[in-house]
Amino acid sequence: ITEQKAEEQRKNDFISIASHELKTPLTSINAYLQLMQRQALLTANTNYQDLTLKSLKQVRNMKNLINGFLNISRFDSGRMMIEREVFDLKELFTELEDEFKLRINSHQIVADLTQSLSIDADLNKIAQVVQNLVENAAKYSPIGTQITFGYSPTDNKDIEIFVSDEGMGIAEEDRDQIFERFYRAGKDRVGTISGFGIGLYLCREIVELHNGHIAVESNSAGGTTFRVRLPAQ
Repeated sequence: ITEQKAEEQRKNDFISIASHELKTPLTSINAYLQLMQRQALLTANTNYQDLTLKSLKQVRNMKNLINGFLNISRFDSGRMMIEREVFDLKELFTELEDEFKLRINSHQIVADLTQSLSIDADLNKIAQVVQNLVENAAKYSPIGTQITFGYSPTDNKDIEIFVSDEGMGIAEEDRDQIFERFYRAGKDRVGTISGFGIGLYLCREIVELHNGHIAVESNSAGGTTFRVRLPAQ
């Protein structure tokens, strides 16, 4: 057991070091691309604008992947902590709506923001959960379809966050496993869609750190809804 723990620690150390080393050049690449994007906008060069936007998107995807591996390492070593603060979900979700409409222009983004609702949680990590779920929905649903996200109070004073799509759906045999690390549902159906199977795993770990629960409703015919239930306090 001691040797197994030592091996796991070595793996975590490697992931942490490699991830940090990769983030440094990515930061420089991102800065150069943003400079190129500004120049393209000033010169009204639509070809360069399109190329830099696509390149920035790939850099952002790589940064998200690296951060995902770093978070896995933190979970495994017990170093992942939550920093609670009371904040308004409506304010957070309004900011996320603006971000999604700017970044995910391939889909119809609809935010269901009915009321202000306060929660005592880690703002950045809750934002990460919603971002992961919405980006996952965009990845696995046809271009032009609708993605709806929002929140509502529950009968027992919890708060439920939801993300719904009009995608390919999740087969029943996959639903119990999709939150496992590196698991990808319906490999024969997703085809060339890229991914490592860590986004939903990270969502579950973050939600459970908040003493919450995440579940999925779906069918293989199409359409999926993820529901996150969190204590308000």
